[in-house]
Amino acid sequence: MDEGLKLLMARKYDAAIAKFQEGYRLYPSQAFVLNEAAALRDSGRYAEATLAYERYLADPDAPRADEARQTLEETRSHLGGRTYTTADIVEAKRLIDEGSTAYREGRYQDAIEEV
Repeated sequence: MDEGLKLLMARKYDAAIAKFQEGYRLYPSQAFVLNEAAALRDSGRYAEATLAYERYLADPDAPRADEARQTLEETRSHLGGRTYTTADIVEAKRLIDEGSTAYREGRYQDAIEEV
């Protein structure tokens, strides 16, 4: 947890998210999920953050639930009223990866069409 929080404060979001996910796998505490959600939100990954906050709030005994609900609503406001599923996020990442590959290979029109 401490390593993830240090990375989060240093704005190394991807590394912090990975630490919180690893921590949750080793010790399934809701604190890891809440911190993962915060790191996702702070990194601008609002759709993923929304899903993480929803996962956190699925626990009826989640501490700081009122604060998490408020932050969830603030995070949703960045999505323009749209809702996303895990499948949507996976598909978006796939398209971005394909577009990035096309760009690196010099296929600029393909890159624009992928993204």
